[in-house]
Amino acid sequence: MVVGLRDGFIKAIAKPMKPIFSLGFALVFSNYFAAAVVAPILKTPIYNWISEILYDNFVNLPPDATADELPTLIKLAASLCGVDLSAFSGGGDAVISEWVSKIALPLVSLIAVVISFIILLIISGFLLTVILAILNLILEAGVLKVVNRVIGCVVCVFFAVFTARSIISIFEYVIALPQLAETNAIKNFTGGFIYNLFKQYTPIELLLNF
Repeated sequence: MVVGLRDGFIKAIAKPMKPIFSLGFALVFSNYFAAAVVAPILKTPIYNWISEILYDNFVNLPPDATADELPTLIKLAASLCGVDLSAFSGGGDAVISEWVSKIALPLVSLIAVVISFIILLIISGFLLTVILAILNLILEAGVLKVVNRVIGCVVCVFFAVFTARSIISIFEYVIALPQLAETNAIKNFTGGFIYNLFKQYTPIELLLNF
């Protein structure tokens, strides 16, 4: 309550939650951004890079040595993509072409998603910083300052109640484990005032009573 009244909603709640919002935004939209923007840019150079490595270094190798001579990166990519290394021991252009397709496309998707996630995380963090700064300036002017403080107080109280109830729920789960439930300490545990209060009421009921 003190923090909410002192700092207001933006400083007390919104700014500390900014990394979570940015992370959630990046996680939700990174696949879409990767498919629409990043993957088309990366597809050709990565495809050509893998194709060049395989053709230049392994197309003329003896069939029994081809799989052993593959670089570690290609072997790792093959394992992640579910490609059978023994199939490559036959050599030849057709087999290499098939391998390029199987390895390049998943690799492009993976790299594109990682790059997209980082880009969206940075952009969303920057935009949220600007938006929150503007909102804070608006809500600190005139009568809105009081509204900002009241909303901050209410939200902080809700956050405190929710956090306390969550901790108690985790504690209840732990003490219900068979290894602990039969111990004397747990059998004799009655809890204190706050513990029993949260056991008796839900967070919503507590807030309504408050």
